[in-house]
Amino acid sequence: SMSIEDLDRVLKIERRSFQFPWTRQMWKDEILINDKVKCYVVELDGEAVACYSSWHIARESFLNNIAVDPDYRNRGLGSKMLEHFFKEARDHNSDYCYLEVAEGNFDAIYLYKKMGFEHISTRKDYYTMEHKDAYIMKKEMGADNDTLGN
Repeated sequence: SMSIEDLDRVLKIERRSFQFPWTRQMWKDEILINDKVKCYVVELDGEAVACYSSWHIARESFLNNIAVDPDYRNRGLGSKMLEHFFKEARDHNSDYCYLEVAEGNFDAIYLYKKMGFEHISTRKDYYTMEHKDAYIMKKEMGADNDTLGN
C-alpha cells in the first residue's frame, strides 16, 4: 500500500512518465480522503519504481493512474500491477474494470488489450492540455475470465 512517505518517489515516477503528471495534492487526496481508493507502489530493493491508484465502487473498479519509472519498464511490472488490480476488483466483487488511456499511448494500449481490456468508447479532447482523445477501455470480470483475458 502507498503511504504519504512514498509521495516524493511517486511524484518522480509521474514526472518521468507523463507530460502532465498528477500533483502531490492529487495523490494525497487519493491516499487520505476516500476509503474507496486503493493506492499501491511496487518496490525493488526498497525503492518505489511503479505505482497505481484505483477505485472500487458499486461492483465496478476503475484504474485511475498507473505508471512505471522508465528505467524499469519492459520487466513485467505493468502486467503485475494489473494482475494485482484484478485481484482487488475480484475481492470487491466487481463485475467490470474500466480505465481511460490517451489515444496515442500505444505501449499502454497494447498492454491493456493483452490483459483483456477492450476499447468501448472515445472521449473527445479528454486530455485538454495535450489535445488528445481518451479511449475508454473495459474488462469483464466474469468467473471464466482470467487475468490475461483468455
